[in-house]
Amino acid sequence: MSRAHIQAPVTEPQGVYSLRGMTAWDRSAILLLGAAGFAFSYDALWQIAIAIHAWETLS
Repeated sequence: MSRAHIQAPVTEPQGVYSLRGMTAWDRSAILLLGAAGFAFSYDALWQIAIAIHAWETLS
């Protein structure tokens, strides 16, 4: 009885990410999501700042 030698598939080590599959559309989508998150965060901070200053005049 002979045993067949089975080789493990060659893969990249875990934790190493490849950007080869990333297209320009992917990069632009990430950039737009980041810009939208920044704009919404800035708007929310602005509204909180206005609400804090308006609180004194309401009381």
